[in-house]
Amino acid sequence: MKKVYICKSCGKVMKDAEDFSGGEIGKDYCSNCTDEFGYRKSYSHIIKDTKEFLIKHLSISEEESEKMALENIARIPFWAQKEKIMLSKKKNCNY
Repeated sequence: MKKVYICKSCGKVMKDAEDFSGGEIGKDYCSNCTDEFGYRKSYSHIIKDTKEFLIKHLSISEEESEKMALENIARIPFWAQKEKIMLSKKKNCNY
């Protein structure tokens, strides 16, 4: 059985070498979620790219694509953990 690789940033299924960051099978992130040096792109960049993908492939509005992108990315453990950390820091700040 062939191993299934899923990008830890956007949830994309990665099958071929060109799907992986740096073209190296087994990397944690896909080629869309990393820059040319292999560094993971920011949350806002991932949301922007996801919205554009959804608009193009599902023919939905920008508002619908943003809602769907935010909901989908929030389910990915990497970003869900980041969100928990940010909320925790915000609660502990004395404003």
